[in-house]
Amino acid sequence: MRPRAPTELTATERRVAELTASGLTNRQVAKVAFVAPKTVDNVLGRVYRKLGISSRARLGALMAAAAAEAAIGTRPTEVPVGVAADHDRPPAPRGP
Repeated sequence: MRPRAPTELTATERRVAELTASGLTNRQVAKVAFVAPKTVDNVLGRVYRKLGISSRARLGALMAAAAAEAAIGTRPTEVPVGVAADHDRPPAPRGP
């Protein structure tokens, strides 16, 4: 039986994910990271699989959440689909 693949990002995967999440194209990421554009494609494929996502927009959201977590030293809580997080709710109405 084949061993399970690691679920944590490697240093290269994290770097490519950060650069991609910052808004760079694959070609720009390749130049900055000193790798071939095809390597960026392959690395992003692994990142998407490990994180269970399929878009650059979701990658950006996850990387932003991870940066916020690192800044405050806590893990963001998962909110079930269809349930608004406290910061997504409008403020409660004030008295008359």
